[in-house]
Amino acid sequence: MLNHQIYELQIELPCKVRGKPSVRVSRSSRAPNRGYFDPKYKQYCGLVGMLLRKQYPHQTIDTNFEIEVEFLFKNLKNGKPDLDNCLKSLLDILQDARIISDDRFCTAIQAKKIHGSEKHGMNIWLKTTSNI
Repeated sequence: MLNHQIYELQIELPCKVRGKPSVRVSRSSRAPNRGYFDPKYKQYCGLVGMLLRKQYPHQTIDTNFEIEVEFLFKNLKNGKPDLDNCLKSLLDILQDARIISDDRFCTAIQAKKIHGSEKHGMNIWLKTTSNI
């Protein structure tokens, strides 16, 4: 019987995302089949990953897991950023910070954007689950 673990991470972000929060912002002429990250966005992801890693002193999750996340925004213009882009970015950050070993182990996602928050940030809950 697998013992399920639930981990809660909360982060208040010092600023909004700088650069576009998408996996590939444009194509490089040196590698036309691969995109690249905007340098400001990459720096932002590194900062967020470092802040999250400080809160997570456990081993990397290398089994199936579920994630629930609330993305907090002071204000949203035209509904941007898209929720799916926020989620993709977060999963990449969690993987780069070695909180999860691979986002392919994610078996369930519950995500929402909260507009009108007092701060920019995220509330994240990770729950390990049985291997399927």
